[in-house]
Amino acid sequence: MNEEKLIFSDSHAHNNPIKGIGAKKIAEKFRENNGWFIAFLNNPAWDYSDSYIFDVDEYLKLVNLHMRDCKSATETGLKVKCFAGIHPAEIDKLAEYGLPTLKVRDFALKTIEKIFDMCKEGLLDGIGEIGRQHYKIRMDVAVITQEILESSFTFAKDYGCKIQLHLENIKGFTVENIASLAYKTGLKSDQFLIHHATSSIVEEAKNRRVWTTYPGIIEGLKSLFTTIRNPEYVLIESDYVDSKKEGGRITYPWNLPDIQLSLLEKGDVSKYFLEKINIDNVESFFDVKY
Repeated sequence: MNEEKLIFSDSHAHNNPIKGIGAKKIAEKFRENNGWFIAFLNNPAWDYSDSYIFDVDEYLKLVNLHMRDCKSATETGLKVKCFAGIHPAEIDKLAEYGLPTLKVRDFALKTIEKIFDMCKEGLLDGIGEIGRQHYKIRMDVAVITQEILESSFTFAKDYGCKIQLHLENIKGFTVENIASLAYKTGLKSDQFLIHHATSSIVEEAKNRRVWTTYPGIIEGLKSLFTTIRNPEYVLIESDYVDSKKEGGRITYPWNLPDIQLSLLEKGDVSKYFLEKINIDNVESFFDVKY
């Protein structure tokens, strides 16, 4: 751990070499502002081509594009972990598009199995994001989504893959439900995290030793840092969307250091908290060393 200056991490960001600046440029900008680690995740298919994809081989071409882009970021010296999955929004969008329910199910299950094979072979560092929608959907879509989630937990347990989860944030339900699923499938709690958690979900998850990522916006982080008793099992994310049109959507990875340093200067967080969240916790969950 560097005692002279703080270094920072981003545990969940999206790269897009087609419509954005790509992983290497993101990594360069983040490293220039004391970033040391980033986890990249792929995007829904339409973020690359403005069209829906329901062919397994075509979808895997996008995953391979994502992996090559992730690899380019390692050339900057930044530590990088590469995740890929099927975003739950893709399931309901395919159903809305008119694809028969059973074809949506077949496509999604076959695709996620192939992606897990890539993780098993060491081509990917983990799977994500996968999970459930956090908005109203059709009943058949909900069933498919849950089946994919349960299958993913089994694959993750069998192959030793990390998972980043996109879930609803329901106090008293989400953490308990996902911890129960992990117990039933034998998936250890250090193999998955709940991405974009609320502060109440972070607190519940910590009590169950479940990992979470929290969005790195200044108002939210101030509330989180003054609420949680200790920084165990929590990570910071930008949830950056690499799109020249959307401008990052949540925040930029290279803004995370300035946001956290401003809270440190105001006394809203301690140096110990920032070191724990940005270094120790990252090393623990992602199996990476600073």
